[in-house]
Amino acid sequence: MQPFGFNVISENAKEGIPIAIAGRIMVDIQNLLTDIGRHIVRSEMLLQNEIPPEILNKFTLRIGGSSNKGLGSNVKTGSEELMDVAIKILFETLNYLGRGASGFWVANKFPDPFERVSIARDLVALNDHLDGNVLVYGPPNDQRQFRKLDREKLLSYIRSGAERYTVIGKVSSDPRYKGHWNFISSDAPVSLNPIKKSPKGMMEKAAASGVVEVMGSVSKNTEGRVLSINNAESFNEINEVMFYRIITAESNLLLVAPVVASVSYVPGTKMWRIAHSDLGIDVSRPTWDECVVAFHKEFMYLYETYVQTNKTFQGDDKKAQALLMTFLPA
Repeated sequence: MQPFGFNVISENAKEGIPIAIAGRIMVDIQNLLTDIGRHIVRSEMLLQNEIPPEILNKFTLRIGGSSNKGLGSNVKTGSEELMDVAIKILFETLNYLGRGASGFWVANKFPDPFERVSIARDLVALNDHLDGNVLVYGPPNDQRQFRKLDREKLLSYIRSGAERYTVIGKVSSDPRYKGHWNFISSDAPVSLNPIKKSPKGMMEKAAASGVVEVMGSVSKNTEGRVLSINNAESFNEINEVMFYRIITAESNLLLVAPVVASVSYVPGTKMWRIAHSDLGIDVSRPTWDECVVAFHKEFMYLYETYVQTNKTFQGDDKKAQALLMTFLPA
């Protein structure tokens, strides 16, 4: 990956930057890159709650390394391509907003309202900590400067609170209270409340369905865990999901054709299941996110076993290798 560096300079060439200020700014940059990484991982893996820290560690910046100048983007093996994607988005974000522009760019670039709020909060912190100084960023041959920000526009995103949002999970009746409903995706059910004057039987039908996409006003904590869903009005049953990228803590694999996996929830065992019969992947876990992570690990294991090797295979192993190759660049 191309080196990408950050540096903070004073508008007054005779003055340096206090270490305390420079340190806060570097932390702001790391927070921004981490939240951009969270945005990428959530959209690619369809994770519904907190992103595992071992995956977010892919987006850790390091002092020194290939940039040799300030904070750099030198990353560990297996994360280069994904870090390149995150750095490109970071570059676009700083370049556009650092000129004082706003409009609908942030909302269009980060359609997930939760991730958008986090990124807006990071940008406001960066702007405030710069306090008139200048952030220089970019590859050695394309250095840019971040100077100002439409602070009020970004604050409007932060104040927005719960937003209309789609989440994946299972609807169930609350055994404690008649006429009350729960939403299941993590290790504990959360409250699910339909819109007022909802169609008769809507919630009963949703509960009788399998895995559903629910549209409603979703509240999350700062780590991304779903806390409640209110004014739910759309329930779309899904039987499969598509992954265009495989991500694990150690690796990242961009596919040319999506992996289409079947999904289900088994109430009796309270287990989620994601499978791909042709690849022989069939994983079950107690939460949706754990199941997704396990599926990605299984796919990556097959890739490393049958594709990243010089071995010659026969029979079913050769068929598995050929099938895996259909997802990968020629």
